[in-house]
Amino acid sequence: MCSFQKHDTQAKHNYQLLQDINCGSISRDYYDWKITILFYAALHEVNEAFSKNNCHPGSHKVTNRIISQEAAYKPIKKHYIHLYELCWRARYKCKTMTLDDYLSANTDYQKILTDMP
Repeated sequence: MCSFQKHDTQAKHNYQLLQDINCGSISRDYYDWKITILFYAALHEVNEAFSKNNCHPGSHKVTNRIISQEAAYKPIKKHYIHLYELCWRARYKCKTMTLDDYLSANTDYQKILTDMP
């Protein structure tokens, strides 16, 4: 199980990768990967919050259930679940992701950061 600090470090690392991709010389948009990176950065932010209460879910299913059922996480629920679903569609359904999908995912990520309990 990762500590609070390790989750924080990983979240920042994941988000910095996205920033580097956005500013770098990569010639394609890779919206699927950008959304995936945002989701995993958000997951580490959520796990960081969970770890404050010694909670370590261990799976997406359990994490999603906690986010959906615990009142403390109501402010981020729709954003986290939407980001999870976008990522899942990109990774497992091979859905072509668009700029609009990416912008929506980025909005979700920012709301998770600002509204995290």
